[in-house]
Amino acid sequence: MRKNMQLNPLGDGLAFLEMISWGCYSALIKKIGEWEYPIVAVTRRVYFYGILFLIPVLIQQKASWKPEILMKPEVLANFLFLVLHEKMTMASVAGAALIFIGLVISRKKTVSF
Repeated sequence: MRKNMQLNPLGDGLAFLEMISWGCYSALIKKIGEWEYPIVAVTRRVYFYGILFLIPVLIQQKASWKPEILMKPEVLANFLFLVLHEKMTMASVAGAALIFIGLVISRKKTVSF
């Protein structure tokens, strides 16, 4: 059986650039982790620069900000589930809860309050 394969140079190029940028990001975060900076400070700085560099893109695309949209239950649920086109099941909710509990336990062992 022969399948029709269509190439999209723009999409393939963007996927390749994304792969390169993720590799650079991962390497930089690993290096920063070796310098023993606080994780919260590093995360805050990464988000700050991410937002800073996205502002020109948002302006160019004439994006609008409507905070009331975030209060719609379906939008809030999408944010919580990251819009992965997955069905929310009891197993996925239980898995998310276990991950969160594991995160809390691991942070308590490394951080003294």
